[in-house]
Amino acid sequence: KTSTRKNETEKDTSPLRSLMLTRQDIPDATDITWPTGTEQMSICYADSTLDATISQTPETSSIERIETGSASVTEALVLNINEPSPGSQARWLRDAVTDCDGITSAQPYLWPSSPTPSSGQDVSMTITSLDPAGLPDGAFGFHQTATTQVETGPATTAIDTVYAPVMHDDQRGIIMVRTAVPDDGTPAPDITDLLTTALHRADATLDLTQLTPRPSASTTSPTP
Repeated sequence: KTSTRKNETEKDTSPLRSLMLTRQDIPDATDITWPTGTEQMSICYADSTLDATISQTPETSSIERIETGSASVTEALVLNINEPSPGSQARWLRDAVTDCDGITSAQPYLWPSSPTPSSGQDVSMTITSLDPAGLPDGAFGFHQTATTQVETGPATTAIDTVYAPVMHDDQRGIIMVRTAVPDDGTPAPDITDLLTTALHRADATLDLTQLTPRPSASTTSPTP
């Protein structure tokens, strides 16, 4: 096999990069980077839950961020998850998203995007769960708005984040896709379309079994 030096370098850095979204999947994509974490772009603790999962499986996880002129798309892919029981990480993520529905915060250190608020500025962030009916069966996520004051008035960033428990070959995994755009009429890339494309790129299928705890190996005899 022959390959370019760039592809060899990327493969050495993370074998999963070939299984993730590409510039061609994002209209008007201008740049792609590979962060080491999900960058805490939300006030929902699902972010830290996913980061912990990634840190436990650095050899089988990868994060990318694709920028356009007006939007950013982040994908995290984690395979061969290190977890105490099958599907426990996916269930923790689902529970975190459920718990975050309706929460608000005013913590500028969790600001998701430019413009960054100045010291003393009012910051308002709110999360609402995404309607499961609008997502593939088994996927779940939330919508976050983050608003601060700039010279021309309030500036709001809108973020959609969706998680999906998946199977790739015989490996349990999780895919996260996030979009962030100014909430000023700028169209956001469709989160459902991106998840569908991410599943195709990863050669993965949604795995609903991760969301249902498996019965304990120990069973009791039925009562006569």
